[in-house]
This record gives sequence, structure tokens and C-alpha cells, in this order.
Amino acid sequence: MIKKLLFTAFARLIGAAATLFMVVAGASLLGPEQYGRVALFLLAVTILALATDLVTGGMVYFASRYPQRALLIRSYMWTVLIAGLATLIGLVLSKFPVLYEIIVPAGTAPHIIIVAVLASFCATHQNILLGLEKIKQYNISVILQYMVLPPTFILLIWWSGSAKLQHYIYSLYLSYIVGWLVAAFFSRRFALPAIQYSIGNLNKEIFIYTSATQLANLTQLGSRRISYYFINGLLGSSALGIYNAAVQLTEGIRMITQSIALVQFGHISNDHNEEKNTFYTKEMLWISGSLTLLALAVILIIPESWFLMLLSSKFIGIKPIMLILAPGVLALSLSMIFSHHFSGSGIPVYNFKGSLLGFIITLTFVWPLVASFQHYGAAIVASLAYISSFLYQGAVFSILYKKSISFYLIDISDYRELKDKFKKIWKRT
Repeated sequence: MIKKLLFTAFARLIGAAATLFMVVAGASLLGPEQYGRVALFLLAVTILALATDLVTGGMVYFASRYPQRALLIRSYMWTVLIAGLATLIGLVLSKFPVLYEIIVPAGTAPHIIIVAVLASFCATHQNILLGLEKIKQYNISVILQYMVLPPTFILLIWWSGSAKLQHYIYSLYLSYIVGWLVAAFFSRRFALPAIQYSIGNLNKEIFIYTSATQLANLTQLGSRRISYYFINGLLGSSALGIYNAAVQLTEGIRMITQSIALVQFGHISNDHNEEKNTFYTKEMLWISGSLTLLALAVILIIPESWFLMLLSSKFIGIKPIMLILAPGVLALSLSMIFSHHFSGSGIPVYNFKGSLLGFIITLTFVWPLVASFQHYGAAIVASLAYISSFLYQGAVFSILYKKSISFYLIDISDYRELKDKFKKIWKRT
């Protein structure tokens, strides 16, 4: 497990470095206004990705249960269908210019569709590798995907002589194409032998399993990002650019938990020992929480002047936003551990209910708080939503597995075990 965690952590470190570079380079070179448009573009792509994930998201769970060919056919066809529907919806929205401009940055509609399709194809094969517990191959595809992103962005700017939103978009094209092709090459090597299966049962199982998960992801995205539309509509794209930079810098810390949770998900989905899995999740909570707290402490002691030096003086006010987001990011990281436990155990409905709670809180308070406190109101809403979802999931976990608060505390043996794991990780880094 340590090797898997280490390599996954390394892949996420590469991803975090690439993301941080794109935040700093994108914000400083594009400026707050164009960077706000980047935020809207990525949000639109993410929404489409949630729709495609109704099938692609199930690849992790079903990769070890059904033939790869059957899964790929369904994933690719579903992605093309969603792309077609998104095109039609875009045409309808374009008839309402005021609303359309708040949601879709001008001139980016075709690019949103293309990037979403490439992201879906890439995720399909990466999820299959993850479901087959081919963590090394999965991480290689992720590393290569991220590594091409920053140099492509910089080269495009250098060739044209100025930074534009299109350069950001084209760098995403190449990034997803590389990740897709590498993951497809690896996943083909590990295809399972053909087995008998029912097409009807497979279709039904995929949608039953992923519907709850994707509803959870949709409501979580709503609680995390719906404020973007309110900021853009009420304050403008420049204000959104500042808020988005703060969010990405702070929430980027989630990559620590993502690397842990991915290994956790693969482990739990293949191990049906319920009691063992609860203790495994407890360990992941402590490891994730400790590392997230450490990372938050480091980023929050950095003076705002340093961020302004990196991003430009136009991003003044970014540090208070990060401070307000910090408690929510810690809760979000711990919530991810619970989410991957529930998904790996085949009960993702609790993730949906937790995310729905956060979404309801966001819808209730986002308008008055953004109108009253601008960016800071959006950050307050985000933290409240994350904390609420985490507390709900923790309560459900405790009730399902009959665990009291004392279960989450660590005794001497737990401490020694965690200490040994940290030492192994440290020695290998």
C-alpha cells in the first residue's frame, strides 16, 4: 500500500505543481478579467464532465466485473450523446444573451464541448486502470497529462506574443489527448478475458451505481461553484478572477487527499471485509487530516504581498478569501475520505445526501452573502457547505458501523502504526 500511496502522491504532486503553475501563470499573464473567463470555461467543462460521468464514472467499479470492450462502447457512445445534447442546450441558451454571457465566455462554446469530450475519453481509460488496481499505469498517464500542460501554455504565449484565453484552452487540448492516449495504451494491455454477461443488466447496473454518485458530484459542484455565477453577475469577471485564484490556491491542497482517497477507493472496492475497511478509513482520515492541516498552515503563513508579487497587484484581497476557505478545505478533504469509503462500499447514496445538504445551504445563503460581502461572502458560504457535508457523512458513518466518537481517536498502537507509515513514506521520498 505504501508504494501505491507514494507513487500516487508523486503523481498528485506533479498535478499540484502543474495546477499551481497554471494558476500563477494564468492569473498573472491573463489578468483578473480573462482569468475570470477561464473560471467560467472550466466550470462549464466540469458540468459536462458530470453528465458524461454517469457512465465513465462507473468504470472504476465495473472494470474488474465486466469486459473492457463492453464498458468502452457504452462510455464513448454516452460521451458523444452528451456532447450532442450540450450543443442543443447551448443553442437554446444563446437565445437569452444576458443569461448566456454569465454562463458561457464569448467564443468558447465549441471549445467547451471538445475539451469535455477529450476529458471524458481520458477519464474512461484512467478509471479502468484504477478499477483494475493498475495504480502505476494510472499514475503514469496522469503525470504525462499534467506535464505537457504548462510548457504548452507558455510556448503558445511565446509564439503569439501575448496571453489569451485560447492559449489556455489549447493547452488543455494537448493535455487531455496525451492522458487519453497513454491510458488507452495501458488499459488495452490489461483487458480481462471475455466473460458472459447480460447487456441489459450491465446498462442497468451502471446507471444505478453512478446515478447516486453523480447526483452527489452535481450537488457538490453546485455548493462549490454556483457562487461563480453570482460573482460574475453581481461583481464582474475581474472579481471572479480574484476569487477563482484564491479557490484554486487553497483547494489545490485537496490533491493530497485525492492521492490517498484513490488508493483507498481501489482497496475498499476490492476488499469486502467491512470491519477492516472501517479501520482502514480511520487511518486514511488521520493521514489525510494531518497532511492537509500541515499544507494549510504553510500556505496561510505566506504574506499576501508574496501572492501579489506572483499574480500582480490586481489580485489584492486574495489572502482573506483563502483564510475564510481554509476550515472548509480541511472539512472537504476529510469528507473525500468518507465519500470514497461509501463509493467503494457500493453505497454512494450517502455522498449524494451530504452534498445535497451543502448545496441547500449554498442556495440559501449565496445571494445575500455575495451581495453583502462580495468575494468574502462566497468563501463563507463555501466553508459552511463543506463543513455541513463532512459532519453529515461522519454521522452516517458512525451510525452505519456503530462507531462512537472514541473510535476516531487514536491510542498508542494506532499512533505507532501511523508513525511507522509516515516513516516509510518519508524514507521513500
